[in-house]
Amino acid sequence: MNGSTTAAENPAGYDVAYLTMYVGRRDSGIGFTDRFYLDALSRSALSTLVVGNALPPEYPGDGLAYTSSAAQHRTSGVRLHLVNGFGSYVTHQRTGWFPEHSGSHKVAILHEEPEAFDFYATDVWNRAHVRDVLMPAQDDFVFVSRRARDRWSDEAGLAPERTFVLPNTCAEEGRIAAELSGRERRSLRAELGMPADRFELAVVGTVQPLKAQLDVLAAVRQLRARRPDLPVHVSVVGRVRDAPYGAELERAVAAGLVDAVTLVGEVPKATALRHIAAADCLVLASRSESMPLVLLEAMLLGTPVVATRVGGVPEVLDDAQACLVEPADVEALAAGIERAADDSAWATGLADAARARYWAEFSNHRFRGRFDALLHELAARAGISAAPAPVAELDGVRLNVSEQSGRRVLDVAGEPRGDAVAVRATLAAWHAERPLDEVRWRTAGVGLATQLALAAPVARLGLEVTGATPESLVLERAAATPWVTRAEHLAYVGAAAHEAEYGRHVRMSRRRDRARADAELAAARRAAEATPRRGRVSLARLVRRRLARAVRRVRALRPSPVPRAAPAVATPASTHPGGEPASEAAAGR
Repeated sequence: MNGSTTAAENPAGYDVAYLTMYVGRRDSGIGFTDRFYLDALSRSALSTLVVGNALPPEYPGDGLAYTSSAAQHRTSGVRLHLVNGFGSYVTHQRTGWFPEHSGSHKVAILHEEPEAFDFYATDVWNRAHVRDVLMPAQDDFVFVSRRARDRWSDEAGLAPERTFVLPNTCAEEGRIAAELSGRERRSLRAELGMPADRFELAVVGTVQPLKAQLDVLAAVRQLRARRPDLPVHVSVVGRVRDAPYGAELERAVAAGLVDAVTLVGEVPKATALRHIAAADCLVLASRSESMPLVLLEAMLLGTPVVATRVGGVPEVLDDAQACLVEPADVEALAAGIERAADDSAWATGLADAARARYWAEFSNHRFRGRFDALLHELAARAGISAAPAPVAELDGVRLNVSEQSGRRVLDVAGEPRGDAVAVRATLAAWHAERPLDEVRWRTAGVGLATQLALAAPVARLGLEVTGATPESLVLERAAATPWVTRAEHLAYVGAAAHEAEYGRHVRMSRRRDRARADAELAAARRAAEATPRRGRVSLARLVRRRLARAVRRVRALRPSPVPRAAPAVATPASTHPGGEPASEAAAGR
């Protein structure tokens, strides 16, 4: 055993492939949805290959495998594909699905309504292309709001049985609880350098016509004209996605709003959350939304909301939890902001009701339950079927689930043959019926490293190793003193393979960057040679600039990391209970 246990756990491939273009990106709302989808997949017994545009430099220790290799994706034996947005589909499947995946079940997660693509209107991102080219390549669809499902069903003629609704959750729930819960607005404003004596509005989102930041500025202009006594100020937080719109926004600020508007620009997520928490009111003036994450963040932070009644917004907040106005109605937007400023008790009541609704309907816990049920249904459609309880013999493994003193106990005997997908599917199904409390896995003296690899699906379900012998491994839920924790277990079985894949990804990135720099230089030289001699002076300067830029790019390329040696794993004979604890060795740290 060399520490790379991906092959040991999945000798013939993976059950699920999750396609995303957002690994390492935090400049898009969809990018943050990766967090809760991957978290949910990491809690399933099914094995998942994450196909990303990049790789996390350090293995997340979540029990999932990561790759940026199309070749690995093609040969992964995947039965169920989950695509996070059509941007991810186009990034990884530019010419359509690979022939090797003709029999897999393909599911796209859609975050936008048809109207949103009218704002983009590019050759790929337009309503007709999405409807007529991208959607027919998928089998089923997951929408984040009922309104988005209904709009796309009408637009593309989708049958009801092909559609699902899975509302978002707040990916920052843990961070908010740890860093911002209970913080006073005054102290947060001091950290951000904001005066405490003005009515602060937060507008958070990418700067583009779809988000209608100009409507907020128009509302502020109206308020300043009729209420000079109201010191309203707005912070516009987010990167510029549409350059002409960003320039128009700057001109609007320069035309009499310099002291009332701050264009903050793109900031780290932690800073954006502080802006929301420090604000007296979050304003969302979008012309189209499906289920905006910023609303969930404001709800959790207890910040009152004034928002347009578009898309799935009324499914998140109603009139008892937010001030909702019609899109493009600047006067109503100004009136909502004015009331929030004048009636703090009303605004606080809205915020309190919104926070209560978040915990009741949109918490991470609620999301995980919904996702687990959805994954079970999609896996069944993909042919990943489970055996009925309580006894099964699958892929050379005997499984027997029973009730013992009020605990749900699973006895497993043997090592899986083949891809073991039926074993993982059965573990997932039995655990979904009622969580497993203990798993006892007997093997024929294969060694601790192989035992840990075989039991990786059980660790993803939340059970931890409490004992081991050369012939068996015991895992329990909520163990007081685990021998190997879930985090250590998953880090061990995935770290070495991840490091090797990350090194390969960096080498490929270097080759791509060098090829791009060489092509740019060659194009500049060809342009210089094709230009009459009289016009070559200025062009020669252009060539020199491009050459210098290409050289800087190549020099800046980071060297390929040398994967660390696989962690040593103590043998069962020397580390089973009664000997030395093996948690550090098993963690590969």
